[in-house]
Amino acid sequence: MARIRKRTVRQVEADKTAFAYVRCGVTRNWVNKFLDSDTRVLSRGNHNELVNGQWKMIRRYVRKHELELRRRFFDAEGNAEVLHTPLALPSRRELAALFIEATRLGVRTILVDSGVRLDEDDVVRAILCESFRDAGIRVIEAATGQELTADESVGEEAREDHQRWKQARRLVGRWKWLVTRMRSGSDLGRKPFGTSADEEEGLDRIRELYRVLPRGSWRRRGKTILKRRSFREIATILIAESVPTRTGRPWSGPVVFGILKRLGLLEPPGGNR
Repeated sequence: MARIRKRTVRQVEADKTAFAYVRCGVTRNWVNKFLDSDTRVLSRGNHNELVNGQWKMIRRYVRKHELELRRRFFDAEGNAEVLHTPLALPSRRELAALFIEATRLGVRTILVDSGVRLDEDDVVRAILCESFRDAGIRVIEAATGQELTADESVGEEAREDHQRWKQARRLVGRWKWLVTRMRSGSDLGRKPFGTSADEEEGLDRIRELYRVLPRGSWRRRGKTILKRRSFREIATILIAESVPTRTGRPWSGPVVFGILKRLGLLEPPGGNR
């Protein structure tokens, strides 16, 4: 009996806990002020009013339904001089952090003042709501008290527009990639070419092909003496030798240039190391 009672208490706590999500475009100075203080003590400027209005709507819903608002997440973009528009979905780090923390702690309710805080595009918003729903999280619109779902966000006309639906899925897919990177702690992205054992041979071959050629193989281009192979020539040799790439695509000059630049091996056309 005690075990059943313990499970029931956990269920009630999970249902009574919520996270809040706020988003707008503001200046960086004001972002720092918002994150370090209570919204009620901010000045009453127009841009402050935008966030204050969202926050008041969410708090009103919390009081009405007797929820525990554990944490708020705030996405904004800008600097001290220029006012910017809100961040695009694949760059919203706070929304990604909210999703990670909600799934980790078992929080099942996300509050926004309006559905447009997730995204202005109804198709993107619908697919995003599906992602939250699949994780057992419901997104509540505080202004109406309704749960945001795919059926309410997307009309039949939008679903029939396959190109728009495909583009929306691509945006949400990039946001999910951000979530994965942040959750795994590898926020800097994948490691550069040559860090794995099976890529060391290709990296050594690039270094070898970029070395200074014998004097008899030097070429002249105008007033410049070319003492090394070009990036395109190196790529052509790598393709002929079937040196594998990470993506499976053939080697190209820009890829070789990027690797050499990262290694700090680039030299002027007539340079000699």
